[in-house]
Amino acid sequence: MTVPQLPLLTWQGAANDCGPHALAMASSCVLRVGPSPERCAELLALFRVPGLGATAPIGIPVAAAKLGLRVRVGLLGLTSDLRASVDAGRPVVVLVHPSEHRRRWWALHYRVVVGYETDEFERLSRLLLACSATPHVGERGWNVAQTPTSFQAEWHNWMLPRWYAEISNGQASA
Repeated sequence: MTVPQLPLLTWQGAANDCGPHALAMASSCVLRVGPSPERCAELLALFRVPGLGATAPIGIPVAAAKLGLRVRVGLLGLTSDLRASVDAGRPVVVLVHPSEHRRRWWALHYRVVVGYETDEFERLSRLLLACSATPHVGERGWNVAQTPTSFQAEWHNWMLPRWYAEISNGQASA
């Protein structure tokens, strides 16, 4: 199992605040003491989608840069890229369409990839994610584990297929 640093897991409750929570959790992996979800919500306020209250994806890298973090954003990411990022100690914010929300086409959700597990042949067996919509138990730094197949099905969503934002320490690049 590879979990580079443990994020400060946060729980959003019934609020539609997964964007600020994901940014806070990813930042805490990199900075050791990251900003609060409330501080991240302030930074993301301009990027809230009217009517839905959701965070537009462009807000994540902009707010992370304001925190002094470096962000690499992309589409059509691969699970091998996620593994490489985690191995380098860089958490990755991903935008997924959770299977429990399949009937609600608009219900996208941010999660943070913080680790993974491999089988005896070093093949990816599970991705370990920090998710603010899932209450956490214990001291582990993740609270959702998914097989590559189930993760890919959720990550390949209609709006931004396999969108990701890799977070690292340092100055943001344009």
